[in-house]
Amino acid sequence: NAFAMVFAEARSSAKATGEPNIWIMKPTGGGASRGRRITLLDDISGVCYGESIVLQRYIHRPLLLDGFKFDLRLYVLVTSFNPLECFIYGDGFGRFASERYTSDPARLDNLYVHLTNSSIQKERPTAAERNEHLDSEEGGSKCRLSYVAEQLRRLGVDWEVMWEKIKALVLRSLLAVQDAIPHQRNSFELFGYDVLIDEGLKPWLIEVNASPSLARDNALDREVKDALLADTLEIVTPPYYDRAVWQEMVRWRLDQRAASEARRPARGVASAPSFEAELNALLHAEVPRARGDLPSRLGRYERLAPSALWDRIARRSARHT
Repeated sequence: NAFAMVFAEARSSAKATGEPNIWIMKPTGGGASRGRRITLLDDISGVCYGESIVLQRYIHRPLLLDGFKFDLRLYVLVTSFNPLECFIYGDGFGRFASERYTSDPARLDNLYVHLTNSSIQKERPTAAERNEHLDSEEGGSKCRLSYVAEQLRRLGVDWEVMWEKIKALVLRSLLAVQDAIPHQRNSFELFGYDVLIDEGLKPWLIEVNASPSLARDNALDREVKDALLADTLEIVTPPYYDRAVWQEMVRWRLDQRAASEARRPARGVASAPSFEAELNALLHAEVPRARGDLPSRLGRYERLAPSALWDRIARRSARHT
């Protein structure tokens, strides 16, 4: 099949360069959530053909911090797909493995080396090596995104440049699915983006999680996720509407209908108020935010689209289609 050909080509290339030919296999349909049933393999005999799976070439040269593999959990709020309106949150997590990294084929089955999922790392044996970047009481196997940025700066990484690369990566991923998702003006989605940085300082999109876990299992979770939820609601919550005014509007219409059916004059106001007057009374003169208008309160969010960066990416894509 097609994958067998790709695998054989990758194996030949790996032999020529001396690099390992490692792949990561995940079940689809949510079966891989929280890191469950994820395996690494370097032999095609390990591929499962009895179910729907995703096979990805494993990034075997990740950027390390003191020998430990890590990735980033970021949050992206999409309020409209087509046209695109989205925001990236300025806080998030660095997720660490609990044992020092190696690409040794003999240790491919050691998930404490290769996977950063918190649900897996919290089960690490007590004999696991201590990662000084983590505080098990404060955040388990996670640390704050700002801490990762600080550590990378100490290594000479320009974090501002890296953040721009990550924003472009997020926008390209949304562009790829934009036409497949219909416009739904009264909906939104908060996505969890998992991003890995390789030793060449290139960010890679590992996966996008719909409805990411917002459980608060420790103090760090509560700090980051409580603020995330509050800032998300500031953007997506519709304007306050006066229920008393709404009830009066419904009561008036019911009276108008009953009077019409009975062919008698309605009580109270004889003619309907204008739509503008009703809306003004219902919303207390607050105007709903139109798509593309900058929200009045962003919190830690930064708007990704519409933006100049989004315009450049969309134009570049249009030229190649």
